[in-house]
Amino acid sequence: MTTEAARKTCALVVEDDPNIVDLIRSNLAVRGFDTVVSVDGMRALQLLETEDPDIVLLDLMLPEADGFELCRQIRERSPVAIIVVSARGGERDKVTALHMGADDYMTKPFSIEELLARIAATLRRTRPAAASDFQPQLIVIGELRIIRSPTSAPPASLISFGSSAGNTVCGTAAMHASALIVSPFSSAAPANRPSRTQISRIPWRSATRPPRSAIASRQPS
Repeated sequence: MTTEAARKTCALVVEDDPNIVDLIRSNLAVRGFDTVVSVDGMRALQLLETEDPDIVLLDLMLPEADGFELCRQIRERSPVAIIVVSARGGERDKVTALHMGADDYMTKPFSIEELLARIAATLRRTRPAAASDFQPQLIVIGELRIIRSPTSAPPASLISFGSSAGNTVCGTAAMHASALIVSPFSSAAPANRPSRTQISRIPWRSATRPPRSAIASRQPS
C-alpha cells in the first residue's frame, strides 16, 4: 500500500469558536479523519498549501478576514471541497458563498450528524477517484457468486449459489477473514453449497470482527 493510499482523509476547519472546533474535530476523529484548525484566513491559506486537505469547513465570520473573500481565494488555489458552516443564514449569504466556490452551506446551530452526512456526500462528488474504493466487488468461485459492498461495517455482501432453476439461493452476508455470516432466503441443493475451504480462500479485506454469536457455520444438508 502506498503512502498516499494510506493517508487519512484530512479536514481543514476554519473556525474561531473552540467549542465548535472540539465538536467537529472529535466526531471526525472517531471516523478516521485527520483535522487541522485555523482561526484566521492567512493561517487557513498556509494550511491549504502545507496540509493538502480533502475538505474545508469554513466559517464566514472570522476575525480580521472576510469569509466570502477567503472562500474565493481557497477556490482559486485548490479544487478542495468547501462546506461553509456559518451563523449567517440569509439567502443572499448562501448564494454568495456558493458563487464564491463553496460546494455546500450549513447554518449554525447545526446537527453534527447532518454535517457528517454532508461531508460524506460532498467528498463523493469532489473525490471521484476515491469512489472506486466503494464500488461493489464480484467474486466468483465455481457456482458461488458474491457481490460484495465494502461500504458497510462489516462489509455486506449478496451471495448466490448455483445457476439452474430451483437450485439458486441468495442471501446477505457479512465478511471477516475466513468467517462467513449467511442468512439464506431459501434452501439450496447440498451440491451447490460452497465448502468451508472455498470460503476461507477468499481474500477478504480487513473488517471489524462480528459478534461470536453471529458467526454461522455451514448449514447441514
